[in-house]
Amino acid sequence: MKVGRLKRVIARLAVVMVAIGAPVMVTATPAQAQYVSVNYFGTLYNFATGGINVVNGDVQMSTSVHARFWVSDNPPNGHQIATGDGNVCLDSNFAGGVYVMRCNNGKYQRWHFNAIGLRYVPIYGGMRQTYQVINVATGRCLDGNSSDAYTLPCNNGDHQRWSYIA
Repeated sequence: MKVGRLKRVIARLAVVMVAIGAPVMVTATPAQAQYVSVNYFGTLYNFATGGINVVNGDVQMSTSVHARFWVSDNPPNGHQIATGDGNVCLDSNFAGGVYVMRCNNGKYQRWHFNAIGLRYVPIYGGMRQTYQVINVATGRCLDGNSSDAYTLPCNNGDHQRWSYIA
């Protein structure tokens, strides 16, 4: 089904649900999201898989070893996520790849942090703000499984829910 037709079907379904009194939850798409300013040095923590680690230039997910990143804000252009030494940045492409490259200030190295609510972070021992981390160039969300980091269309799942720990 084409995206335009799918949106019309969903809109009609929502009208019917409201008419019969069913609860309807409306969420913002990344294009409508209110991005926040984040500046910190620390670990990006994923609620499903742990954190990101960089090994020999390869971006991996890890439950035990987490790389530390500088996240610097440049509104409205997005955040740059650089490794601790500041020489390489988290980068992406339209195929969904996530990797590090020498920082070049390009759109593929820019990320928006979309605040999506508080959640308990076990390794922090408390409540933290959680975010979707959205690539500026592709509009896809930072995601990962037990071994690899990548981007996918945003879906609000735990694999796309991130927090940072200083």
